[in-house]
Amino acid sequence: MLADQGVPTLVHADIWAGNIIVQQNGAGWQITGIVDPGAEYADVELELAYLESFNHPRPAFMQVYTRRRPLRPGYPVRRMIYWLLTYLIHVWLFGAQQYLDITAKLAAELRQKI
Repeated sequence: MLADQGVPTLVHADIWAGNIIVQQNGAGWQITGIVDPGAEYADVELELAYLESFNHPRPAFMQVYTRRRPLRPGYPVRRMIYWLLTYLIHVWLFGAQQYLDITAKLAAELRQKI
């Protein structure tokens, strides 16, 4: 399921609304800073999936993102795998029941896709 990975790209690896600084300029919005990067080289879909795992990107963001970088076929399943990675890390770091529950639910859904 991960055979169709994109070219490894430097990604933030912990991107969410609290870890980016944006400012509005005449042409729209611009990222002016990043906070707390866990930078790594990965498929850019990993970064997008991370954002989606916590429902951070708004529809306007996704529209602009996919216009600039169309999603490759199979992204919905790869996104689930990347989500599983994200939630497992959160289980390990925080151990909160909410992460245990969502990880178990996602693993069951992913198992049906295999």
